[in-house]
Amino acid sequence: MATLRSIRLFVIRNRSILISLGSIAFILMLILWLTTDSKHNSKQLKKKILYNLMEETKAIQQHVKDCTIEYANAHKLQQDHPCLLDIIRRQYLNKPSPAEVPLYLDYPNVKDPSAGQVTAVQRLLRNLTKGFFIESGAADGESFSNTLYLEREMNWTGLLVEPEPTSYKNLAKRNRKSWTLQNCLSLEKYPTEVSFDKTEITGKIIGSKVTQSELEKGKLANVQCFPLYSILLAHGQTWVDFFSLDVEGHELQVLKTIPWHKVNITLVVVEWEHVEEGYYAIVDYMKEQGYVNFGRIATPYARDVVFVKDFLDDLRFDYIDYDESASRKSNGITTKYNLLEESKHQSQHVKDCTLEYANTHRLQQDHPCVLDLIRKNFLKKPWGPEVPFDLHNPKTADPSAGQAKAIMRILRNQANGFFVECGASDGEFLSNTIYMERYKNWTGLLIEPDRGSYDSLLTRKRKATHVPACLSLETYPTEVSFKSVFQVGSIQEKSSWFENDPLITVHLDVEGHELKILKTIPWHKVDIKTLVVEWEHVDEGEAAIVTFMEESGFVNFGKIATPYARDIVFVKDFLSDLRYDYDD
Repeated sequence: MATLRSIRLFVIRNRSILISLGSIAFILMLILWLTTDSKHNSKQLKKKILYNLMEETKAIQQHVKDCTIEYANAHKLQQDHPCLLDIIRRQYLNKPSPAEVPLYLDYPNVKDPSAGQVTAVQRLLRNLTKGFFIESGAADGESFSNTLYLEREMNWTGLLVEPEPTSYKNLAKRNRKSWTLQNCLSLEKYPTEVSFDKTEITGKIIGSKVTQSELEKGKLANVQCFPLYSILLAHGQTWVDFFSLDVEGHELQVLKTIPWHKVNITLVVVEWEHVEEGYYAIVDYMKEQGYVNFGRIATPYARDVVFVKDFLDDLRFDYIDYDESASRKSNGITTKYNLLEESKHQSQHVKDCTLEYANTHRLQQDHPCVLDLIRKNFLKKPWGPEVPFDLHNPKTADPSAGQAKAIMRILRNQANGFFVECGASDGEFLSNTIYMERYKNWTGLLIEPDRGSYDSLLTRKRKATHVPACLSLETYPTEVSFKSVFQVGSIQEKSSWFENDPLITVHLDVEGHELKILKTIPWHKVDIKTLVVEWEHVDEGEAAIVTFMEESGFVNFGKIATPYARDIVFVKDFLSDLRYDYDD
């Protein structure tokens, strides 16, 4: 009692001090609460930006032993949460059939049942073997399969994702040599359970999970969905060569769940026909993620768009996007090239032909007289392989400003190719081709009209044919005045002396005349795989070059922009024959 009385007296005598202390404590608690709430809100915002990834948000781990799929769905676990990955591994990933077990197919003689997608993959990946794919919308594993050929003939493997129960049952019987999942790809950045319409030939997600009474009607099924990234992590594979996405209208939503900075996917083929946001919404989004639109596949059974990972992004560190007020269109491919074979002109006998005659009479590009003059007077044979190079800086493997790196990436380090370099300069300084010649056993044509540069080129002992000429700006031979600066040109057309060599790549740098030269080329007569064009000095502008090359059957793969390069890289459109049923 004495103690309580003492406490009361202390409180009465010091109540003003205690009130002040209480106010301070209250204020401190309020600040702490506001700070905590602010951090919480900031963290929630960060989660949205960073795809709700555990590694980046530092979320609290739920022990696997306490975790169920119901918990994962209810708590919207991060895509890389150990609990979620363990669930996928243990309960949903089904192993491939053993290699010795034969495939069980309805039509074993049909090697490629796809609607053109496999052809696109093979062309773009240059018949890659032992690749890794993901096919979302795998159906029964055979009908219109985009991956069966790759698995059977090219020794690929991968992940086959099919949520529709009947289709998956048939898929499981095929004995495919790939992992399978009877699940859907989540439309969110976390696992979800959804209702799935199984009445259509191509089933699709309808909405949220439905009740048992709805399931008993037989039209719907509840299906578990996982983010693609979670499936990849659970499988232990984030490098993918080919991703085929066909989910009946939800393609863009699936793409937006992927943390692209965490995966490496080379080729993506997306069905776009049923996407509500439209084709261009997919194209714009994939461009933002660092992909090049390589064009569409349009056959009676396919409406797909093909994206290729932009390998050249790191070669644009000195790039400024110049604003062109209007996109200048070229006039299209209307030029008649006056080719002897097509115009049926009477041939002038070579014995009567001189260079002066060829220029004056504007002989056709393929006139025997012109070709003979070029062979005899302008094609200088390469140095033999036994003769060592004579270089100023032999330790510099690649003196180009990024062009050689771009070509090697696009052509997947191809050896034994054939190039044309217009503007070869001295054959070493900023050369776009010497790396390929020295290290990849390429050969080709080195074209340099400047006499001083050409004399230096001869001393390099390059293993390619030398041409001391400029490229004509017309569709016939011409003689022009030439200012002795680094300006370049070459012969009209590849000589028949090289007619058995594949023309893999052309580098065009002629100080402003690039578009004029491109318009002299009969594109239906040559087979050029890649083309690197300097655009900075072209009066008509970059857009005019891009438009003309697209009309000529090439895809704009992007720019190279370094302190010493302002080039555009074009790749031949390998997919044009896969658009025979296309109506824009």
